Amino acid sequence: MQTRRTNLDHHHQNNVFNERRPYSCPEAELIALARSKGQVLAENTLRIIRETLELRRVPFAEFVADVRPHFRNNILNPSGFLINRARQFHQLSRAAVESAPSTSVQSAAIEVCEVCKGQRYVLKESNIQPCPGCSTPEQRRDWEIKEAERARKRKTC
Repeated sequence: MQTRRTNLDHHHQNNVFNERRPYSCPEAELIALARSKGQVLAENTLRIIRETLELRRVPFAEFVADVRPHFRNNILNPSGFLINRARQFHQLSRAAVESAPSTSVQSAAIEVCEVCKGQRYVLKESNIQPCPGCSTPEQRRDWEIKEAERARKRKTC
């Protein structure tokens, strides 16, 4: 009884990924990738992927180049993977960049109102009111209109 493989190559090293086959089009390659995982790509699935990529202005060849390395992994549902990847292509394929805090966030962090501590509202006599220190006249006027509407609704109930 033999318990070890006689072939020392691992099971995924002799498949479609190591041999670069020429395909007639990117769709044919995508069909071959799905077939390599034991699933036949349905016409409807291919249509959904194609339309999703068109809506997001992603070239089909670029999409296939992006998903090709992922098929080395253990993908159990190739159709679902491809549809999800097409829908989130820009989020998943974009490189991460360090973002600097915006100037409005920086200035807001420096200027904190002493009355409301940056909350924009204060509690006076069991009532919530706009902060007299940092609210604008427009915010106070909008607040008064909303309060009048709330009072009217309470009376009708």
